[in-house]
Amino acid sequence: DLPNEFLTEWSSFLDKHGYDGEDQLFISSPRYQDSPVLLLTRLRQNSGIGIKDPADIHHEQVLKRRQVMNQQLETALAQRFTRPFRPSRIRQRNAVLEHTMWIRNAPKLHAA
Repeated sequence: DLPNEFLTEWSSFLDKHGYDGEDQLFISSPRYQDSPVLLLTRLRQNSGIGIKDPADIHHEQVLKRRQVMNQQLETALAQRFTRPFRPSRIRQRNAVLEHTMWIRNAPKLHAA
């Protein structure tokens, strides 16, 4: 038996976020509200020794992406006369990427 406080919070969480699911890009995939066991299994898999905080993983990925983008720009600037891509195009692409890399999660963030 679970404490009433947990059950109340659990119900509130599913009301707020239950539309999400493991494969949320496909409407045929079950949502957490359809099968809460999916979420409990996911939570269990993402806790314990050796599991990194998702915020830390995200931060590392953003830093790595920015390093690669800067490296590409530096390479283009160094190849003034033989460069296949203009630095202005690389800067433009980098700006677009910087503003769109989060977009995969945008629909579910704004659907609720």
